Amino acid sequence: MSIEEYRKIAKQKHEKIIFLAKIKDKYTNLLDFNKERRSLYRIQNYIKKHLFRQPFNLMKEEIDDIPGIYRYRTVINSNEDEENINEMFNLYYLELESIEDPDIKKVQKMHIDEQKKDILSKMKSISEKYPILIDLRIYGMEPNTPVYIDDKIYMLSEFDKINVKTIFDKINEHNLNGERYMQMLNWSRELCSIYRDCLI
Repeated sequence: MSIEEYRKIAKQKHEKIIFLAKIKDKYTNLLDFNKERRSLYRIQNYIKKHLFRQPFNLMKEEIDDIPGIYRYRTVINSNEDEENINEMFNLYYLELESIEDPDIKKVQKMHIDEQKKDILSKMKSISEKYPILIDLRIYGMEPNTPVYIDDKIYMLSEFDKINVKTIFDKINEHNLNGERYMQMLNWSRELCSIYRDCLI
């Protein structure tokens, strides 16, 4: 091997070492060579990106004011045309009143219901979705409270209203179920801290 070839190889090795050092300095908080911690970091990033996205209805400071136990995350569809569709199908239902035969009326009603359900489901799949976070202390007592996003008013879906009410009944400190839940939660925290102290 000639001196020039050796210098060329040494220069490439040196450039590679410098390049890796720059990357390590730049992304040192993102790079972790411990396999377990790296996996935890990936899971944490996935959850932040896909499950706990920044809600549209609250700022970061407002979110920090809500204790974790009272946070409820969901998605609201921007279905502005849903009311128009409901009105349109109400006209079809009015037309049904003119049919005298009850069997034909029933079949026609089933057909219209099916069409309405199909159109609404397609509309929900293509409509814009807004991730939101609500405070269960407010919405748990009154789930019909509107959600404001960019000066527009949105309502929770029926599923979310039932879910919010059910969860709030379990964690509400002013009833027996809530008291039990809070006692169990505090007891679990104490057990975790005792177990952690035993490991140290």
